[in-house]
Amino acid sequence: MYNNTYKIIFICLLAWLNSANAIPFNLSVINTGYYDSNGDIHTPSYITGVVGTNTTHSFFVFDLPMTQSMTSPTSAILQLQTFNVTGSGTLNLFDVTTPVNTLLTGGNGLNTYNDLGSGTSYGSIAIDATQDNQIIQIALNSNALTDITTANGGLFAIGASYDSLSDFTFGFSFIGSDDNQLLLDFPNGTIFVPTPATLWFLSLGYLGMIKVKSKHKLV
Repeated sequence: MYNNTYKIIFICLLAWLNSANAIPFNLSVINTGYYDSNGDIHTPSYITGVVGTNTTHSFFVFDLPMTQSMTSPTSAILQLQTFNVTGSGTLNLFDVTTPVNTLLTGGNGLNTYNDLGSGTSYGSIAIDATQDNQIIQIALNSNALTDITTANGGLFAIGASYDSLSDFTFGFSFIGSDDNQLLLDFPNGTIFVPTPATLWFLSLGYLGMIKVKSKHKLV
């Protein structure tokens, strides 16, 4: 009787965890920065557009969750704090073909700068000076969803340019913001695979339980 009861509880727990972990899945950005038109990297500011005599292209890096069977999200939104906007323009988002490790260490200079501001479009949004210190949300398109699925459980970068002749957005963004996130929705029933770090901590906890149980047996 007790065995059957435990089985039912276990099955219900799995079902609850399965549904609870389905949607949404919000990820805080782990790295931000920009490359200027000289090919130099700057972090953590992600100012984008025309800055003095330079033009800048920015990047945002996220550590994606690992899903079983590489489940594709049903939607994705890039959420950003604008900080300072000097004038109207269009923020364009692109894929990043530069390896993330190279991107974060300033490698490839001008090639990386060009990469961040061109390629496969992920979406865009119009911004103007009235949107100082606001949170904006850009819906990512099917190209982004496909690449997020491909990068399952790994690092994922988004590049950005600001289509303006003389202005920029995200000024003073070196301050950083907890609102800079990638908002993902996954289908109900999505199973998330624990990372190696999570498994390590779980195993330590399990070993600790065994150790405590052994002590009680010796008393």
